[in-house]
Amino acid sequence: MAVSYIVPPRQPKIHGLSAEMNRSMRPELLAWWDAIYHKTFANIVRIERMPTGTAIQKSGIDVILHRENGTQIAIDEKTRDKDYGDLLLEFESTAELPGWIEKDAPIDWLFYGVYPQGEYWALPWPILKSVWLEQGEAWLSRYHIKQAHNKSPQSGMQWVSRSVAVPWNVILSEVGRKMVGSLKG
Repeated sequence: MAVSYIVPPRQPKIHGLSAEMNRSMRPELLAWWDAIYHKTFANIVRIERMPTGTAIQKSGIDVILHRENGTQIAIDEKTRDKDYGDLLLEFESTAELPGWIEKDAPIDWLFYGVYPQGEYWALPWPILKSVWLEQGEAWLSRYHIKQAHNKSPQSGMQWVSRSVAVPWNVILSEVGRKMVGSLKG
C-alpha cells in the first residue's frame, strides 16, 4: 500500500523591521563598523549615526563620517549574518517603491559587512550605481532573485521586497572596470 504525505507549503520568513533595526544597533556591531571606518578612512574625528526613521536615514544615509579637514563622508550600511558569496541588491522595496539600488541616494559609499565573521566590502556608491544602470537588467535575468517578506511593527502592514544576488566576483570586476580606464582610441 502506498503512503502519501501532505506537506504544507513552507511559510515565508517574515522580517520585522523593528527587530532588524534593533539587531543593527547592537553595541558590538556598531563598534565593529566604527573600527572598519577608522581602518578605511584617514583622520576621522567623529562618527555620526542617523536616527532610525528620520528623513536623512530614509534617504539612504546611515552614518556620516566627519574628518579633520571638515569634509564629510555619507555611508549606507548593509549587514548580513552570513556570507552567501554575493551582494544582495534590493531593486524593489514594495510593489510601488524602488529598492535602495534604484534610488538616487545622497551617499558616497556603500559598506556591506558580514558580522560576526568580520568580512566587509567598501564600494564607492556613484560607481556601483553606474554599474547597476549598465548591468542591472542583465543581472535580473541571470542571477537569483530573492524575496523578503516584511512586516511593519507599528501598522502591521506586510509587503514583499525583491533583491538580486550578484556574485562578489562580478560586482568587484565591474566596479574595478569603471575605476580604471583609458580614453585612447
